[in-house]
Amino acid sequence: MALDEYGVAIGDFVRFTRDSVDDFGRYFHGHITIRVSPSQTIASAIDVNKPDGGVQYFHPTKLDPARFNPVSGMANGYQQLARNSSSGALDYKRNPLIAEPLGCGALIYVFINWITGGHQNIWTDNVGTAALDHLESMFATPANVRKVYLFGAPYPVPHTGLPQGIHDVHCNQGDPAGPFQHLDAIWQDGGVIVKYTDDHLEGYFVKFQTQTLNTNDAGLPA
Repeated sequence: MALDEYGVAIGDFVRFTRDSVDDFGRYFHGHITIRVSPSQTIASAIDVNKPDGGVQYFHPTKLDPARFNPVSGMANGYQQLARNSSSGALDYKRNPLIAEPLGCGALIYVFINWITGGHQNIWTDNVGTAALDHLESMFATPANVRKVYLFGAPYPVPHTGLPQGIHDVHCNQGDPAGPFQHLDAIWQDGGVIVKYTDDHLEGYFVKFQTQTLNTNDAGLPA
């Protein structure tokens, strides 16, 4: 199956906040709010920790702008995205924006990713608040943030207008058998991409350690 709906919210940075640390075993989130029009904001919650700590993250600081089409040309607001390779949708395994970095080491990087079967070498296991710290660092100087792109599922669902927020801002494929696998599909991964005033792009992508990127065309573990 798949998420009920998938898209990207585009807007100007408003604020970043953290969940309060607690001892009740809840999921831990970073919250990004963006302004998509003079009268409308959209919030998001990004998973950065689970009760068992099983989260991995990837924070590339130099994404290729040429591979960020057609989303880079879209206007502020919420844009529904088709789940395919031409809409601008994210896929941690299949989209070269994520899978192939810029720089002289790119060919070696791609080769290592190929032999590891699913880009495992780019992912860092979260320790303590490291994943949240990396996410927050993207907004350390708000004046330098030109545009924020939040990929995921809108809520409320079904979508009947501008959503209140974006969730599922994480990998949405490769789940083991269980309560989340029915949501899996390809070309519907969540993530955060920030465009800065100097025009460079940074990304923040997160997956659970139980998820694999060695997936078939249905987004299920191969």
